[in-house]
Amino acid sequence: VFSDKQNKKMDTMAEWSLDDQSRAINLSKFIHEDNFQQEELGQDISNDASLISFPIFVKDRSSAQRKLLGTFCASRDAKRNRPFTQVDLDLLHNLTSQVSIAIENAELYAKIIAANEQLKEAIRLKDELVSMVAHDFRSPLTSIQAFSELLQDRVADEGIKKYLAIINRQSKHLASLAADTLTMSRLESGNFPLDFKIFRMNELVVSLMEARSTDTNIDLKFEIPEEDIEISGDSRRVYEVIDNLVGNAIKYSPDGAFIRVNINKINDGVQVSIADKGMGIASSDLPRLFQKFSRLDSARQRQIAGTGLGLYICRAFIEAHGGRIWVESDVGKGSTFHFILPVQKKLSNEKKH
Repeated sequence: VFSDKQNKKMDTMAEWSLDDQSRAINLSKFIHEDNFQQEELGQDISNDASLISFPIFVKDRSSAQRKLLGTFCASRDAKRNRPFTQVDLDLLHNLTSQVSIAIENAELYAKIIAANEQLKEAIRLKDELVSMVAHDFRSPLTSIQAFSELLQDRVADEGIKKYLAIINRQSKHLASLAADTLTMSRLESGNFPLDFKIFRMNELVVSLMEARSTDTNIDLKFEIPEEDIEISGDSRRVYEVIDNLVGNAIKYSPDGAFIRVNINKINDGVQVSIADKGMGIASSDLPRLFQKFSRLDSARQRQIAGTGLGLYICRAFIEAHGGRIWVESDVGKGSTFHFILPVQKKLSNEKKH
């Protein structure tokens, strides 16, 4: 692309306006295959009074040197009897430089495209492997949990019961890791449909609290409005989000701590809040809290088990429902996680991908 000033220079050099489409420039005699005979080129330009040639160099990425790719030639007919001026030479030199840059950029772009395709394939293979391994872990881990619980009820020796409890606890942790890894893989591949149906948020929270009532040494309370709050969404995934947030609150709180779950209807949505009086989160950790594999320094120091995927998955589920999730926290005073889901007024049995 030339500026108006450059166009005027080209007009002067060519002795006609570049806007004049009636005069075509034939470049075929200057662009040729590698096996083109030099004698043929010499015959085409034998009647020219002036000929200039500029080498076109491009960078050789393998050796970091410049290599000769070709030449850019221009000639004047003898009838015009006007030699090339310095202005002509400068303009053609700049033009040749731009051609070299354009060729280098095109080669780089092609290499980037090829590398990107290779990266996509590598990611696809990785996701397939992760998904396969995580899926195959689930069946044996389920058996280990079931049989360890069965043996705990039938064994009288307290020492053996203690070991069985460790086996059961660790197998549950490994099963959670496998499940989170499988979910992450499906989310990233886009192969994670959500089953949207109408459900009552009140009933969902009550059922979750009943399931969590067996958790010892925790004062778990919930506050829900009397009126039913109907949501159009995937109740299973919303349940998983609340259960994960409650589980985190229990995990990061001391024995006997108070945990509260609140549901409030706001405008055209419902807000769920899970508050605890645990260790809290430093302000420096908040920006990366919902990122994949993010673990708090305080959690590592206290050797609290976790994959760093739970909150990442929670955010993905909530955003897939058109909602948002965030946290408020003070170190040493506890944390409150909030999320908002839109209230859908019409029944929808569609599956969202």
